[in-house]
Amino acid sequence: TKDDGEIERRNYLLAHATERFSDDRFFLAEAFNARVELRNGSAAAAVVKQMMQQFPNDLEPLYYGMKLAILGSQPRSYATFRKLAILKGFPRHLLLVLDAAFEVMCNHKTESYFCFEEAKKASPGRDYYTTALEYILRDFIEGDEERAKRARSVFLTSVDQYCMQALRIRE
Repeated sequence: TKDDGEIERRNYLLAHATERFSDDRFFLAEAFNARVELRNGSAAAAVVKQMMQQFPNDLEPLYYGMKLAILGSQPRSYATFRKLAILKGFPRHLLLVLDAAFEVMCNHKTESYFCFEEAKKASPGRDYYTTALEYILRDFIEGDEERAKRARSVFLTSVDQYCMQALRIRE
């Protein structure tokens, strides 16, 4: 149904699947992504809560919680999930790049630059990625409004894909 674009049927099947198979990572991740696509933050937050109950020691639900807070530019929620992530041993370099993404989504240009510089310092050996990301960040900081808007989107998409890969979260 995802490929067919049948939103109502997809939501129905995901609701049924997450109820019946409440501990299935695939269905929970699909439900989260579907809620985010539909811009239903409260439903996405409910999925994150369910994931945290089912997988209390995993980093995946924490990542989804931080991602949701970043998308919604919610500082309190982001700080809460970030603290939990630190306690659970979330990789520092990923936290720092997520901090930069949060500042980008909040449209804080100066803060995003400083966060990104910290992320670069914590990511030795990842120059292949940080260099490319830095170019995107510069477009966000120095570009006109339209260019900055596109750079924000690309920055977040790139950081999301990078974190998903680093945390070995299937998409």
